[in-house]
Amino acid sequence: MTPHPASNTEAAKPFTTAATLDATEPMNDNITPFAPTEDEIADRAYLKFQNQGASDGHDLTHWLAAETELIAEHALVGT
Repeated sequence: MTPHPASNTEAAKPFTTAATLDATEPMNDNITPFAPTEDEIADRAYLKFQNQGASDGHDLTHWLAAETELIAEHALVGT
């Protein structure tokens, strides 16, 4: 099977029809995405660490859970 030769327009701009999505960009001009600060996440992760007996080895789990909780709380409250 031989490849289909592209027209001049297709050859010049091969990726113009591809969807370009960026999760960090706001959906519209009035909404900015919420991202908790590292300090906010660290504080919440430390509380989780303390509340779960201060056992080592779960730092990533605590960090990701803290980040997820902060984002969910922000979405719930809408601030």
